[in-house]
Amino acid sequence: MVLPFTIYIYALPPLLQWLCAEWLEDKDGSIYNKLVSGLQTKTGEENIALWNLSRLVRKSNWLKSLALEDNISDPLMRLQEHEDGRTFSPEFRKFLAAYGHRGGAERDAYHPRWHHQPGLIFEAMRPMLDIEDHESPEAHEVKLREQMLMTRGAMEAKLSGSTFGPSQVAFFKWFVDLVQDYFYYRDFERFYNDKTMSRSRDLYSHIAKRFLKKGLLEIDEDIFFLGRQEMLLADRGDLTASQVAVRVRSRRRTFEKYSDREPPKYIRGWTFFDDDVVNADGALVGIAASSGRVTGRARVCRKLSEISKVKKGDILITVATDPGWTTVFSIIGGLVVETGGVVAHAVMISREYGLPCVSNLGRACDLIPDGALITVDGSTGHVMILDDLVGDSL
Repeated sequence: MVLPFTIYIYALPPLLQWLCAEWLEDKDGSIYNKLVSGLQTKTGEENIALWNLSRLVRKSNWLKSLALEDNISDPLMRLQEHEDGRTFSPEFRKFLAAYGHRGGAERDAYHPRWHHQPGLIFEAMRPMLDIEDHESPEAHEVKLREQMLMTRGAMEAKLSGSTFGPSQVAFFKWFVDLVQDYFYYRDFERFYNDKTMSRSRDLYSHIAKRFLKKGLLEIDEDIFFLGRQEMLLADRGDLTASQVAVRVRSRRRTFEKYSDREPPKYIRGWTFFDDDVVNADGALVGIAASSGRVTGRARVCRKLSEISKVKKGDILITVATDPGWTTVFSIIGGLVVETGGVVAHAVMISREYGLPCVSNLGRACDLIPDGALITVDGSTGHVMILDDLVGDSL
């Protein structure tokens, strides 16, 4: 069945949630979460492939030492320095060939992918290096899939005993299939869209090299602060190097000033304001995005480049997620994000992985101290900070 993408994203998942609540008394969303978890996706395949690389790295002290280095320059060359590296290199290259277009911090050509900076693969892998073999993403996926199938069977049996049992069961089966297909194709679309974005960066990098030879840019990254029309003008000689430099400096300054800030939720005239995020009990309040309750250490990662800090059982606190973040979803205990509603990437993937999630909690990265012991309740949207690591941020 072919429907517009907006129907899939904004209507089908919420409608299945409503059906679960009305027909199956799923008041906290736990049944819905189980029905959309454990699905086999391209991102899941990627995470399993990265896990398999991490198993090879764990077997070699030299490879593990390399993986723990920061800002590894030219890892493909570094792998030739040691016998273990040379043995590992073919598998590393095979991973790059299949998934090198992934790993970007955001869906923007400005951010390098794995094949642009292969060292990022080792950074993404680090959280996996301390995890035992039996806790693999594949085992986690199998467990969630079994749970999904059991839940689905139990719910169909429950519906079959109702007045309109056969009709309800038939509709329920069809609709669950439809929503599960949506989740699969949503991930499928992102996987191949990332190839387009990766090639866009390759194109801009080629233009940057051309402009560097002409003396139009100071560094190749400056190309991302020019518009396409400006690139054409500069290439024709209608925009001088000094004019290019003025534009680049101004835009880079603005980019660096605001890149770590979220815009206010509401604007009235010249007044900016957000929702209150602290209730009378002292809990931080966001959107109840994925049901479940978990207590663990907060790991604040504002950027994807900080993902190597994540340890098993941590609760990830970040601004928003994209596919590059999912390498840690099989090891974290829960998730809190500053932005996003019920169909945001972080929310969708949390449900697929069976993780409690609170979304749209403004300034979460500022309000929750890194390393603090917290409880996340994805059914109520509440986050409680439990230990005394809290500073004056509240």
